[in-house]
Amino acid sequence: MRVLNITVTFGLGIAIGAWSASLMLKHQLDLSSVRNGPWRTLLTTGAADAGMYQRAGIAVGGLLALSKQETLYYTAFEDNSGNQLQENCTYRILGKDPDARWWSLTAYADDHYLPQNDDNALSIAKTTVERDDDGHFEIMVSAKPQPKNWISSRAAGEYSLTLRLYNPSSRVYEAPAAANLPNILRENCQ
Repeated sequence: MRVLNITVTFGLGIAIGAWSASLMLKHQLDLSSVRNGPWRTLLTTGAADAGMYQRAGIAVGGLLALSKQETLYYTAFEDNSGNQLQENCTYRILGKDPDARWWSLTAYADDHYLPQNDDNALSIAKTTVERDDDGHFEIMVSAKPQPKNWISSRAAGEYSLTLRLYNPSSRVYEAPAAANLPNILRENCQ
């Protein structure tokens, strides 16, 4: 009986510790983030002065980050209305090229890895996106194939989108909350 009590107590201690660490990690990351519409960024990603919770969040998220002098990472877990991005919904991403030398937009499944599908459509970049005559683009994110500018969310569950800005302009660094980033609009859900 004593061994059972010790085992249960030990198991509860581990479970409570893991839960509280996860809660603290999420809380610290939310507090440290700079928000820009549905997008958020940690300015210390890839920086030597990142705190332990920020480094832990980057490690948990599986992000192999370049230094902040090279790249800013914006991540969206929600659309412009605040709804969690979900595999069974279709989203329209509208915008113009962000103020950076190069950019890419990639879908990540709820496990922080690329969705396990064979659609070969998990990312779009500055050099592959089709634009209209005014330089605007429209990217569709859905589980079903779209005719152009499509990112597949099939097998993603509740997912996120990461917008990487490589060598962003000084204006983006100085005011990341005011950077001109794409809107994420939910079209419909099944």
